[in-house]
Amino acid sequence: MCVEEASAAGGAYLFEIDRDRAVWPSENADPDRILAAQELHPDNSKIKLHFENRSQFGSADKTRFTVEFVRGRAVSIKRGWHLGR
Repeated sequence: MCVEEASAAGGAYLFEIDRDRAVWPSENADPDRILAAQELHPDNSKIKLHFENRSQFGSADKTRFTVEFVRGRAVSIKRGWHLGR
């Protein structure tokens, strides 16, 4: 699953990006461009998307969860949020 697919499945999200400085040298690199680039040109940016919805885990209450991406692909989905590094 890529970033765009996760967004479509999970809905609105908060993000954390530790950009690949070789590809995105500017401190002011546009995070939307970094996220969009991962599907066709994945790099070594470290990305976490944080969601909250009822559908992912089929629960009556909203569940918070985080999807981590490596080289543009989801590698883990964990319940809960821990924003920040």
